[in-house]
Amino acid sequence: MLKFLIPTIFTVACSLGVSATFAEPLAVTVINASVDTKCAEEDNVYIKLQSPDVTRFTFDAVQPVYASKVRFNRRAPDFTNCTFGPLIDAKKAKSEIKSPAPPPPFKPASQVLYEDADIIINGIRYPDFWRKMPVPLTVDGKTQENWHLLQVFTKRSKLYGNPFEHLVLYPQDGYWRSRMMPVKGRGENVYGASFLVGPVDEIERPFVDIASININPKARRFDLVFVKGGKGRIEFGEPTSTSFSVNVVLERAANTLNQPFAAVRSMYVSQTNADSARLMWRGTLNGDWKGGLLPTVKQEQAVEVKIDRVVPSRHNTLAPDFVFKSFSK
Repeated sequence: MLKFLIPTIFTVACSLGVSATFAEPLAVTVINASVDTKCAEEDNVYIKLQSPDVTRFTFDAVQPVYASKVRFNRRAPDFTNCTFGPLIDAKKAKSEIKSPAPPPPFKPASQVLYEDADIIINGIRYPDFWRKMPVPLTVDGKTQENWHLLQVFTKRSKLYGNPFEHLVLYPQDGYWRSRMMPVKGRGENVYGASFLVGPVDEIERPFVDIASININPKARRFDLVFVKGGKGRIEFGEPTSTSFSVNVVLERAANTLNQPFAAVRSMYVSQTNADSARLMWRGTLNGDWKGGLLPTVKQEQAVEVKIDRVVPSRHNTLAPDFVFKSFSK
């Protein structure tokens, strides 16, 4: 695994020649702003993390505790009880007397923006996107065109002999997704929840307004500039079959300190139909985990936050669980 550029309390202490002790991380306010839904394809889960002091933290995608035991890895979408999707489209088409011929399927534009022996950065462009905000992008010193989706593939760890995609970013709204390598014999972990990093705003839905992105593939780093001011550095290493870690460093503008510095979007209908089912937290570094199913937790102070499932879900069964930790100045 690559060594991150962010020094830990342990390494700093050793370099100064003092005894190595681990400082208690900062506590953050965890706000559950989720709403109810019966549609499994609607992002109704919204968890906000707030603190005016945090400038560093780590975000882990981890295997569900049941990953090695499940027999079926369900990945198909479920539009039951949804007001959108193929079933609704089919009903509308049937009710119309005359319907124009459907347009040919659109194939998104795809281009490799960078590739070496270890990593691939790929860009995807769709015909449309909900935010019409082009974000200037530089990859390995080269300016790139406007892309709706950026994909990171590792060539060191392969799945079925192919490079493995483990991190993606939608530049126009700041949504990230990450995942680890699959458990042997259990199939691929699909993406489930998304996470946001930077000053989180809300217009129609939560988003982070990114002014520019600079990707340094060799350093495994994204450097972000935010429209409201401030910067972000996202560093990552190699995924394993147990986890994939992202380290975040923020330079926060004064006018954004009262906004969430990070957030999670996901889906919850019930404990057995959810990409994220529980919101758990620890009030101290070595304290017990507390919490429960998402509808039961509203707001807490925490030094670690875990959004997970302990009962197999019939929706995206092996989508990652997530842990936010190591909050510091």
